[in-house]
Amino acid sequence: MLRARWALGLLLALPSPRAAPAADTLELADLIAEALADSPQLRAARAAHEAAALRPRQERALPNPILSPSYVRGGGLPSGLALEPESSNHLGAMISQELPIAGKRQLHGEIAASETAVVLQEYEATRLAVIARVKQAYHRLQHAEAAIELIVRERDRLRRLRRSSDAPYFLGQSAQDAQVNHLDLRVLELGRERQRLVEELNLLRARSFDAPLPSPPPLGAPPPPPALAELSERALRSAPALRTAHQRVERERLDVELARKQFWPDPTLSFGYHRLHASPDIFELRADFAIPLQRRDREQAHLSERSAALEEARFRAAALELELLWEVRALHRQAQVAVEQKATYADRIIPESRKALNAYLAGYEGGVVDFMAVQESFMSTLEYQLSYLDQALSACLALDRLEELTGLELQAQDGS
Repeated sequence: MLRARWALGLLLALPSPRAAPAADTLELADLIAEALADSPQLRAARAAHEAAALRPRQERALPNPILSPSYVRGGGLPSGLALEPESSNHLGAMISQELPIAGKRQLHGEIAASETAVVLQEYEATRLAVIARVKQAYHRLQHAEAAIELIVRERDRLRRLRRSSDAPYFLGQSAQDAQVNHLDLRVLELGRERQRLVEELNLLRARSFDAPLPSPPPLGAPPPPPALAELSERALRSAPALRTAHQRVERERLDVELARKQFWPDPTLSFGYHRLHASPDIFELRADFAIPLQRRDREQAHLSERSAALEEARFRAAALELELLWEVRALHRQAQVAVEQKATYADRIIPESRKALNAYLAGYEGGVVDFMAVQESFMSTLEYQLSYLDQALSACLALDRLEELTGLELQAQDGS
């Protein structure tokens, strides 16, 4: 039993899955700064907003005037542009300008400004989405590395314990071997997940997929979420998707107002000058109006179309508001439950499981229980520690998404 006593001393106090950070660590704040500076998606959204900001000025401008030079000759082919005596030839030019009335130019500018505001909110949504995606990949990477470290450490400890056992064969040994070998598969799966997350972070930073990254600090304890009422109120006020929907409602409202003004045709003013041989010069001032003969099929139909689009935009905004409130509630519940369950694992389940494992080891040393019971207790303790990490990750991911929806910073950017 000497080897069993050695094994018992080895396992009396299982360490926490949290390890001390290395000197060279991957900092979340640095990743976010690089992603915001170099993300192709964010650069595209920024360029789209810069382009949209130039549209209001264009829409408020008058249409280009039209210059119409003319030459009229009565009888025969012209030998030139000279005005011959006693002919009906004349030279002339006319310039025309369409003049939108009833504030249409101002409305066109306001519509373009509203579209610019939509693009601005889309840029803000892209910015928050990039930050949230970096944070989620970072926290998943922390979880994967912590789980790999925990499984490898406990797997090696279990194998040393098995080698120290006095019993060369025990009931259910094949099943127990399968449990230990399955840990190797979990390490491989977590290793592939870690590589995928490194590639995702390099993608978000516009780096080569194979660019190496140092390990992040250990996955810390996420804070409890703020009150639901505070999160809901902030999301309704700040969520870019909802603000975009409200801007679309405003744009459709302006479209309806413009459609009403389209019942009034815009005049085109023209000024002309004509020169005839042996006759006084002629000056012409003219106004042209389109006759709305197709009012029902054109203007009225267009107004009905824009009114229906306005109703659609309002309903979509209302639906999005309900979806947003529902998602905030679900994420708040997820974070709250995860924080509570993580505390339960840390304060009750894992300590009790360790006590049970130590009791089984003492029973195995005294010959009361077989080694299969010891390994089952060991595996249960390992699963509880992995569940602790899972709950920490679940809380972090919920808070990351809440930050994207509300614009609040609910977690520190030091990775803890």
